[in-house]
Formats: sequence, structure tokens, C-alpha cells
Amino acid sequence: MWVGTDRGLFKVDIKNLKIQVLDYDKANQNSLTNSYIKCLEDDDKNNLWIGTTSGINIIDK
Repeated sequence: MWVGTDRGLFKVDIKNLKIQVLDYDKANQNSLTNSYIKCLEDDDKNNLWIGTTSGINIIDK
């Protein structure tokens, strides 16, 4: 399950009760453009589109 918040994107593994956090990191050019997530959408190519207050990010799930 993916959860977008104002503090980043959380990938929740319900089966194993683990959480991975993806957020903005100024030192990492591969991080999200902003930690404030406005919207999420997945497509038929297994991509997750993430809308932030600073742009769009795409993650291959």
C-alpha cells in the first residue's frame, strides 16, 4: 500500500508490517522533488506517479 502525506511517501508492507519512507533529500538528486505529496496514481506499466507541491515524480513499482 502506498500512502502520500505532507511528510513524504510511505510504502507500507501490510503482510510483514514494514514501512519504507521516500521523501525529499536535498543531497540526493534521485529523491522526490518535495515531501508534500498531493496525489498518487498508478498506471498499466507498473509505475507510480507522485504529484508533489514541486512537481511530478515517477517510480517503477
